[in-house]
Amino acid sequence: MQIIPLTNNPSAVFDIVIEGLTYTIITKYNTRAKSWSIDLYESGVLLSTGIGLLLGVNIIQQYNYNIGTLFMVDIDRLSLDATGDDLGTRVILVQASVEEFEETFGIAASGTIQ
Repeated sequence: MQIIPLTNNPSAVFDIVIEGLTYTIITKYNTRAKSWSIDLYESGVLLSTGIGLLLGVNIIQQYNYNIGTLFMVDIDRLSLDATGDDLGTRVILVQASVEEFEETFGIAASGTIQ
């Protein structure tokens, strides 16, 4: 399990190794909708764009990326999506195997919170 180091920079670009592969993540903040999303690349190849950073769901559930789960976790347990100011502090992105995630957070990784 690892915490993916997001920040509240509305257009951050960084690389991270997950399950032995290098991924590039680009964060985007939509000021009108007041919501965060990411674009995900593997070894320079675009996999997905506009993945919403929403609490309570495995944000990559619909894709077959073989990297386990990606869940947004509100560490203050306010049950609120990240705002323009608290991505990476109050709300973090966690990558884990399905088993690790369910054991650590007590939340089903099948897509939604039980």
